[in-house]
Amino acid sequence: PEKVISEKHKFYLENPLNHRIYQGLAEENDIRRELKKLQQLSSFGFATIKKINDPTNFLPSDLHTTQLQQQSAYGFSFYGGNRQAYYEELLESTQNVRKAVKDYTQIAGIESEEDKHQGYYRLGVLRMDVDGLGKVFSKGLSQMEHLPAYATLSAQLDLFFSGYLNTIREESQELRNHLNIIYSGGDDIFAVGRWDQAIAFAERLRADFRSFVNNREEISISGGLVLVNPKFPIGKSANYAGEAEDKAKDFGKKEGTAEAKKNAICLFDVPISWEGEFEKVKALKGQLIDFRSSGHLTAGFLQKMIDFQQVKDLHLRDITKDSKPDLSFLWTSAFYISRVQERFRKLPKIDPIQEFLSEVKHEFFTAVKDGGRYFDLLAVAARWTELELRMEAIEN
Repeated sequence: PEKVISEKHKFYLENPLNHRIYQGLAEENDIRRELKKLQQLSSFGFATIKKINDPTNFLPSDLHTTQLQQQSAYGFSFYGGNRQAYYEELLESTQNVRKAVKDYTQIAGIESEEDKHQGYYRLGVLRMDVDGLGKVFSKGLSQMEHLPAYATLSAQLDLFFSGYLNTIREESQELRNHLNIIYSGGDDIFAVGRWDQAIAFAERLRADFRSFVNNREEISISGGLVLVNPKFPIGKSANYAGEAEDKAKDFGKKEGTAEAKKNAICLFDVPISWEGEFEKVKALKGQLIDFRSSGHLTAGFLQKMIDFQQVKDLHLRDITKDSKPDLSFLWTSAFYISRVQERFRKLPKIDPIQEFLSEVKHEFFTAVKDGGRYFDLLAVAARWTELELRMEAIEN
């Protein structure tokens, strides 16, 4: 017989596509009460009932005691971004989610009028997705030859990006308080949060994804992150983050070829490989923070590292096909480091600051071997250090 949804049943449902496919949504706390009402409707016997983002204890046991539900289907599904950042104490006192939810300025860390006029408050807008997923499905992974295997891969990827990403966010109080997952599903992620938490989220996501795919080289993930003012339109920010993501996906592409290494993140407008380079940048950042905190290095030193990268890019860019790049930046930058070393000439060579500066000078002078890559990594580390120390100054 035709499955007819009663008019009384339709009261609880919506038909957005006008295809006689009705859908309804009940609050988690009211799910049992709503379902008990629906049990009284004969048309409820043809329903598909799903608990969202909660696979444990997802159905009341008394649903199975009636005959009406014998033809219904039961299950659960996931979607990314089921929680927003909010003030926990305010929610507890008011029991009003709307009043407790944070807007973008608050997520960025602005809590008062004074904050607007001092300090560094930026949103990190992050977009990530799996590299070359179409190629993975078209050419296949080794030992994958049948449609069920591809269906399983697709389902597992959706499980990670629609479901597990919520777990990553919920496990960290800083992420819960300062980052929202705007969209996540299939193999795409779009998240907005305080700039440092957006970086932390991207790093954790990539690490967990590598474990999820058992470190298979065929499946990697790239992303782009841009920093914007909290009042800047999110739609525009998403476009900029998409452009940064494209840079990451073009990472390692040689001129005249279509292949790229990918597996990278574009941070501060510089694509960085997840394999080795990101950890190197973090290590350099850690050293710079220590030397700035101890007074060995100045804010001017950090800015100089950023300037050197810009000069390197300018000099390595050929103006014409016949011109040769100007490599004078190699020795001018190395000479600058030598002058800084003069301040520490009385310290032993094994002192951390001496070892650090010796490494930088050597890498600067020999950077042409890999297109000046060290300049890029140190500039990103310097920018990251600068912003992190500005945040620490505000908090202290």
